[in-house]
Amino acid sequence: SGVAGLVRECHFAGALTITNSASIILPSAANITTVAGDVGVFRYEGSGIWRLVSFSRPTISTAEVVSAITPSAGAITINLALGNMFTVTLNQNITSISITNPPAAGKGGGYALEVKQDATGGRTMTGWPAAIKWSGGTYSPTATANAIDEVTFRTYDQGTNYRGTYAKAYA
Repeated sequence: SGVAGLVRECHFAGALTITNSASIILPSAANITTVAGDVGVFRYEGSGIWRLVSFSRPTISTAEVVSAITPSAGAITINLALGNMFTVTLNQNITSISITNPPAAGKGGGYALEVKQDATGGRTMTGWPAAIKWSGGTYSPTATANAIDEVTFRTYDQGTNYRGTYAKAYA
């Protein structure tokens, strides 16, 4: 019990079944079996009712797979089934960008794309999906030869919408 709005973060040390009930409300009303390292965030709604508002299952390693994307005929595909970190070297202008395999229903995700200019530089990148809403205007790469930018984007609704941000001209 507690004050409505109270939030508690629970770190699980092993297997435990969190059972959906009238007093513990879980997403999709599906029970969750935890493993060591899982983290659940619960919000108290009052009257003895707790709601799971966030649940994560960290990987054993903090290292992530980095997938290289190769431009072809002015297009790239960011396949989210391959992971959440990507690189692309601009050796041509990109006019079409697609994002495939967004998270399943009830899931969100965050992704990073390292964009490198080749030794020629001046390559452009247009054709971002309309689902990406940019902070500070639509991203376009730094034109300097061998420049490196980082583009990040997140979805909270299974890829219907993304929030995009970027940092430019890493030296």
